[in-house]
Amino acid sequence: MPHAVARRGRRARARSRGPPPGHVPRRPARFMTRLTRPRLVVFDVDGTLSDTTDTIVDCWQRAIAACGIEPLPADDIRNRIGQAITTSLPALVPGLTDTQLELFLDRYKTIYIETVTSVPPPLFPGVRETLERLRAAGIAVAVATSKSRPGVDRTLAADDLGHMFPAAYRASADDGPSKPHPKMLVDLLHRTHHQPADAIMVGDTTFDIEMAHAAGVCAVAVTCGAHPRAMLERVEPAAIVETVRDLLPLWG
Repeated sequence: MPHAVARRGRRARARSRGPPPGHVPRRPARFMTRLTRPRLVVFDVDGTLSDTTDTIVDCWQRAIAACGIEPLPADDIRNRIGQAITTSLPALVPGLTDTQLELFLDRYKTIYIETVTSVPPPLFPGVRETLERLRAAGIAVAVATSKSRPGVDRTLAADDLGHMFPAAYRASADDGPSKPHPKMLVDLLHRTHHQPADAIMVGDTTFDIEMAHAAGVCAVAVTCGAHPRAMLERVEPAAIVETVRDLLPLWG
């Protein structure tokens, strides 16, 4: 048999057997983009810096039970993390009244603060070191979160990160419409004197990525938080990494 025919036969048999054990498919090239070095990196908080997703889902379910609202599946709650509660709860509970919403907000706040005070959620591995390396390299860092301003201040203080984020570099749900509306990010860029092309937005939800797109900012998704990779791929971030500590290799 000629050598070329033999090689084709071997390749055909290999394809028919499928990939070898342990084979990891190559990720789509569009999610492995080499990025331009930013002047500013803006982070979501829950699910991006802090490992809070399971805590949030649990506190939601307990607050729902306390308010007499029909129970919600954990995945439904998880898929709405990243939006302000005033947006996400009415979307999940048709016919929700203003009174029920206010009661839920009060119960959730109480339950969440008690929970994280008792057992503080950890930062994801490498978060503190990555923030320090960014700042040492002259890259500013900021947060844009659907937490309230007191909530983000409390979280950053508890994680001993407050000194890294001056007041002007903190954007919260109190600053305007819920994600994915771009106002909080646009306003943050304006008051810190950055252009959209200067910045990268890093988040774990589709709402973070859509907000960045709407603001004209490059978006990077992390898969360690609330939304699974398949959901994140659908909104086409410039890159997808596992955690914040994987950011720096994206621009060298």
